[in-house]
Amino acid sequence: MYAKNAWKKYSGEKLQELMNFNEGYKHFITGMALGSDMICAEIILELKKKHSNIELECAIPCTNQTEKWFGESLKRYQKNMQRKKVRSF
Repeated sequence: MYAKNAWKKYSGEKLQELMNFNEGYKHFITGMALGSDMICAEIILELKKKHSNIELECAIPCTNQTEKWFGESLKRYQKNMQRKKVRSF
């Protein structure tokens, strides 16, 4: 758990740097896969609380992506999909 939290903190700092670089990145895309995709989506959604001008696009690769997911993984996915701004397939 410590490694995941440390990675999430580091990634959040790097994404913040990208937003501040030059004119700043404001549009982020994730495939919402388990692991780093999901963590980055959660970081962007947290940053969005402070920076309302950023967007998260969820580029879902297929309509049945979560078909074999269960428990906490599926709950996280559903929660994040409800919070996001843009959705595409």
